[in-house]
Amino acid sequence: MSSVKVIYVGRLIDGKSTPINNAVIVFEGERIKAVGRENEVSVPNKADVVDASRYTAIPGLIDAHLHLGSNGEPDLLKTLVKTHQTL
Repeated sequence: MSSVKVIYVGRLIDGKSTPINNAVIVFEGERIKAVGRENEVSVPNKADVVDASRYTAIPGLIDAHLHLGSNGEPDLLKTLVKTHQTL
């Protein structure tokens, strides 16, 4: 398994520029090393490749939307607070 990973995506939205179609994201370890159009980014030969070309990537997006206790589970908020107090 390589420490270099490559993800091909159909569209990449970085929040700063125009969305990039047919994009590639290159990771080295846990860091993003390169981002851009497939024909503009150098992809290492021994990289682990993921074909997500049917999907859109938004690096750094955090989904912070959560409904506590509204999914039929026991009171999740009480569980989280109790767990936090025991740390």
